[in-house]
Amino acid sequence: MHFERPHVHPLELTQDGTRLLAVNTVDARLEIFALSNAAPYLTLIGSVPVGLDPVSVRARSATEAWIVNHVSDSVSIVDAADLAVLLNAWGSTSELADIDCNHIVDAADISLLLNRWGPCN
Repeated sequence: MHFERPHVHPLELTQDGTRLLAVNTVDARLEIFALSNAAPYLTLIGSVPVGLDPVSVRARSATEAWIVNHVSDSVSIVDAADLAVLLNAWGSTSELADIDCNHIVDAADISLLLNRWGPCN
């Protein structure tokens, strides 16, 4: 037998109207899409791990989203400002953004950031 929780608010537009946020309940992720006036109108730009059985997402600002997770009984907070710091330092030796301490900000740092994004404890 398989139990599913009903979604409460599974889709949300950011306040600036440039992003669509969607909970992916099966994979326990927040999917982030860029919106455009020209084709392709919807482009997946990110997928962030959150808690178990996410059922609702709300955009608190243009860069921050709060996700309610039913099974893990938690709230995940995703803030794009973390990713912005890393992307702005891409290719540099910035100690602030060099998560893996290999003296360069690169794809390995993004991988570590995205894999550690998740529910607040």
